Amino acid sequence: HAASMGITALLIAGAADVAYEALKRNLPPTARKKNSWQYPAAPYVSSQQIAGENGEFGAGGDWLTGAAAWSLRATQQFMLGVSPEYDGLHINPVLPNEWKEITVTRKFRGAKYKITVTNPEHISQGIKLIFVDGKSINPNQALPNKKKKYEVEVIVIMGKSSSSPVQKQSI
Repeated sequence: HAASMGITALLIAGAADVAYEALKRNLPPTARKKNSWQYPAAPYVSSQQIAGENGEFGAGGDWLTGAAAWSLRATQQFMLGVSPEYDGLHINPVLPNEWKEITVTRKFRGAKYKITVTNPEHISQGIKLIFVDGKSINPNQALPNKKKKYEVEVIVIMGKSSSSPVQKQSI
């Protein structure tokens, strides 16, 4: 779990590029395609710990861990920034600078949200605008609950905005 929590901490701190590199190193070697034959655990399972660059010094707890679930949470909620909260879905991506655009589909409370995040300024964090079904909303509020509408289109434009305060990240 520790590696995923470390990645989450890096994302909360805004160090998206460092977090992304750590996430890639934390994946099973088959995802990296580098000497995957040396990996001593199941090649499709995240282990509790990996010793050595490719696990050549051992990997443990490959079926006894929540590491995969924590990695998924770090990626979905803190990097891609789609976080389910009591008041609704919050959007707050922390992306590597090189990423120009991502699309995330998330089912939440009876609706299917198609969220497209564009990053024209190549920054790691900060939201300039959010549009829900073509209407602008405050970037700091939760996405409106659209129980009556199954498909919801969300457009997020990253950028620096002097009018909106920094969004909080909760764990």
